Formats: sequence, structure tokens, C-alpha cells
Amino acid sequence: MKPTISNLNQHSAFVPTVANRIWKAWWEQDGHPYSEIRAAIDGIVINPRFPFCLVAHQDSKYVGSVLGISADMEERPNLTPWVAALWVEPEFRRQGVAAALVKIALKELFAIGKEEAFLCTITDNRLLYQNQGWQLIEENVGDNKLDVFVFTPDKF
Repeated sequence: MKPTISNLNQHSAFVPTVANRIWKAWWEQDGHPYSEIRAAIDGIVINPRFPFCLVAHQDSKYVGSVLGISADMEERPNLTPWVAALWVEPEFRRQGVAAALVKIALKELFAIGKEEAFLCTITDNRLLYQNQGWQLIEENVGDNKLDVFVFTPDKF
């Protein structure tokens, strides 16, 4: 059964799980408290269109999530908006969930008038995004040596 993808503001029961996954994956190791990430997700949920969080779910089971946000890389404050914090639960990986989340996030961004979207990722994920139409624009950015990509509506 394919998961449903919804805006998190319509399924707020997933807020603690989304915040936990983002915190554990990207922020806990740097000493940021969970409460900081939870407050950020709570702030996203109250927005009607942007920033936003999409959640993939099977009924009440969390499958994955992705954010559409203004900024994701302090080294590149001029780039906006970003598809960020993509997470899929391990048992649902390699089933197209991540690609579906990203595609819907892009459609949402372009529907509100954004002309391009950016993301950053580790080099190991480069081909995944290039195969989806993302264009690599920069390599090894910042302390984490991330690749930066851009996507434009003509790539759909």
C-alpha cells in the first residue's frame, strides 16, 4: 500500500515524530535541544502555505517527511527556497517515498510562485538527485562538504 502524502498542518499528530526525526538526524549531535526543533516544526504547522512540511503516512503510521523552507544552508543565504530535512523510515526506503515527497514539495513551491528550488546533500546522494532532474551547482560546501543542487519547473 502506497503512503498518503499530506501537509503536516492537516495531520498534527505527526508533529512530535517529524521533529524527533529531524532532531536525531541533523541537530542532536551538535547539541541542539529537541525543544528547539519542536518549536520550529510547530511554527511551520501554523503557516497555511509556506514554509511547509509534508508527511507521508499510512493511516496513523509515520512513513516520512520533507520541508519546504526559506533557508537551509548558512553558507548560501542568497539561495531560496529549499527542499530540506527529507526523511523516510528505514522500512519504507527504496520504495519511491523520498522521490514522491520531493516531487510534491517542488510542486508546492512552484504553485506559490517560486521560480527555482535548492537542496543540499552528501555526495553519496548525488546521483539520486541528478536522476530526478536536479542540477548540481556546487560541491563540497561548508564544514559538512555538501553538494548544492537547483531544480527549475522546466525539469518536470
